[in-house]
Amino acid sequence: MATSATINGRPSNLAELIGQLGDIPADRILLDPPPGRATERDVIRVTEKEGRLCELVDGTLVDKAVGWEETKLERRK
Repeated sequence: MATSATINGRPSNLAELIGQLGDIPADRILLDPPPGRATERDVIRVTEKEGRLCELVDGTLVDKAVGWEETKLERRK
């Protein structure tokens, strides 16, 4: 199935957004603020108020994936 073309370099649908973010799982993409509008201030807000680690990717907040070391530590608990 073909997807729509991006508009001004921005994705026009969720499938394109996921593709631009590297085909990450949709549940890692935060919607507040809307994708494409997040700033560094939003990263700080989410970290301080929600205790979530996230990163800013092309104006979109994305939950950080757990790394291999953290996964090993979690399995030991």
